[in-house]
Amino acid sequence: MRNLLASFLIMVFLFAGCSGATRPIDTEVTLDPDWNDLKVGLLLASYGGWDTGRLESFEYYVRNLGVITNQVLYSTDRSDLTNSIDIVGNPVPDSRFESLLNLTDETLDMFRDKAIATSQHSLELLDADNIKTRITKLNDKLRVKNNFERINIQIDPSLAPGLTRVSVDGNSAEIFIHTEVTYEYVEQGYIAALLMRESKKEDFDLTQIEKLTKQYGTALSGWEQFLSDFAYALQLWCGAELDPDMMTYLVYSSVKFNHIFSAQLSHWAGNFMQFKDMSLKELVPYGIEDASNPIYERLLVRLVDPARIGIVIDDESENLIISGFVKETPAEISGLMVGDQIVRLDTEDINQRWMLERKLYDKDPNSYVILKVRRDVNLPTDGAVSILVDERDPDFNLLSFQFLLSRAENLPEGVY
Repeated sequence: MRNLLASFLIMVFLFAGCSGATRPIDTEVTLDPDWNDLKVGLLLASYGGWDTGRLESFEYYVRNLGVITNQVLYSTDRSDLTNSIDIVGNPVPDSRFESLLNLTDETLDMFRDKAIATSQHSLELLDADNIKTRITKLNDKLRVKNNFERINIQIDPSLAPGLTRVSVDGNSAEIFIHTEVTYEYVEQGYIAALLMRESKKEDFDLTQIEKLTKQYGTALSGWEQFLSDFAYALQLWCGAELDPDMMTYLVYSSVKFNHIFSAQLSHWAGNFMQFKDMSLKELVPYGIEDASNPIYERLLVRLVDPARIGIVIDDESENLIISGFVKETPAEISGLMVGDQIVRLDTEDINQRWMLERKLYDKDPNSYVILKVRRDVNLPTDGAVSILVDERDPDFNLLSFQFLLSRAENLPEGVY
């Protein structure tokens, strides 16, 4: 995996300086919510067990729908749910979800105008001309010559933050983004639409991919998850002008933002352009193969439940200042103190949160780590395995402490 990421990062810098096309595409870009699609998203969000706290302005509708029935929906139900609604929004007789739609239709009809207005209000944060300019640059970077004739962007309340979903019909695409509207989500959705247009899921064995999406309870099917994650990796690469460590951190930490496969797919996202004749269509099989590699499952386990020290970092400081500990963790009894400034993890100097988290992704829980901190010379040094005077400031010592790392799952949220 490290070799894959190394190759990816090298290619990032080789292509970071490439200039994009300057003439915007002639694709028609619309921001037009469709009530049937929005209805499906609301139902899945309500009966799919999603965390309503992430829904922002749609939370009210989802909560009210949720009290009507004890129905449970899964990501695999999306297609049948969509097919259970006719073109004018009524339940299709004898369809799989006719009874659910009959139960919820009265409530959904009450929400219709307000829900559509809420979606339109969110989409107003986007500008169609700006989207065209961004898509033009992506086309240039990805060597796409056949533009979509029409792209429509919608809100999907059932999407987890970070994920996008697409539907492609010939040379038209629907891009569904999270309620937290950003241009980055639109770009990811556009790339996912390109990948879908160039590939058919029936051509691939998605067994391992479907297994992992079910295991980690995603709101998307395996194919949709693959497209969203691959699009994220490609979008990162297309705009990459970042420090290599930062790029690796973004790839690893994307698991926190519901991207299950991006850490592995970044390999092909960063390297396919070295093959002069390689297209997105030719790229997808390699991505499927990588995402299906059973070896990746072991890394994914570590990324989902990474190693943690058991400390709280001071939010108000620009440095890594320890402001608290999780009780009875190895870090608490090691000799570390509140007010210590972290300066090194094992052999790596660190001074920002993302650096600390990036290094911890490479560690295994229950493995030993050496943490070096900066502390006033007048304070105790109990437990330190080494003590040096800070050459830059003799009023401070540099102390090293060794202890076992904990699992993130066993610690409160937000703890490092």
